[in-house]
Amino acid sequence: MSRRWCDEVIGSRPQCGLLPLRGAPTVVLLGCHSLYVDDVRLIAENPRRPLGRLLGEGRIQATPGEGNPGITATIGDLLVREVPPERPDAGYVVVNPFGLGVLDVALFEAVYRTAQLTGIGQRLPLY
Repeated sequence: MSRRWCDEVIGSRPQCGLLPLRGAPTVVLLGCHSLYVDDVRLIAENPRRPLGRLLGEGRIQATPGEGNPGITATIGDLLVREVPPERPDAGYVVVNPFGLGVLDVALFEAVYRTAQLTGIGQRLPLY
């Protein structure tokens, strides 16, 4: 992906979009206003992924700080309101659900709804 592609897609105004972070251009990760992840340790342990590589190289810090960009907070921090979400007037936000089974949750929601609508399956106590 080229810088031109990033400028066209992201530009200078806030955007919301999906892009596979395995193929995310370095310029996207380094240029974001805010960066949220699910598990900093898990990302740092995988240098094959762009964000893990940038952490290993010291080009992105595990926490925000002076100098290089840093991870703003975890998704968990946002959910329990330990940090307020940032909605920049300019720039963009990257959310990296690296170890979070987002697609699994979405799939199971669809399966659950279908089971409810068709009256199949059985409820299992999970306590």
